Amino acid sequence: MKSAEIKDLSVKELQERIDVEKAQLSKLKLQHGVSPIENPSIIKKSRRDIARMLTILRQKNLQERIETEKAQLAKLKVQHAVSPVENPSIIKKNRRDIARMLTVLRQKNAK
Repeated sequence: MKSAEIKDLSVKELQERIDVEKAQLSKLKLQHGVSPIENPSIIKKSRRDIARMLTILRQKNLQERIETEKAQLAKLKVQHAVSPVENPSIIKKNRRDIARMLTVLRQKNAK
């Protein structure tokens, strides 16, 4: 399965697809253990597809988390502008967390 096809799937569809592929991989391994299958490279391809799907799922989850953190940061900034927040370091921590997650996403996309 191509990365472009995987990226088009929703998170729920992707998770279901991963479960199906994992079940299929375990069946393939069992079949190969009992009697060698004709094309053992199918196992390798299946493992790589699963890894590709897990990577994209992680990226999507990170993206959702970044959006949540950004919304929380915006809310904190507004709250701090109206009346100072008890602990202003929360805003710094939130910014730092967002920056870290964005860095991880950029590194994944660069590859």
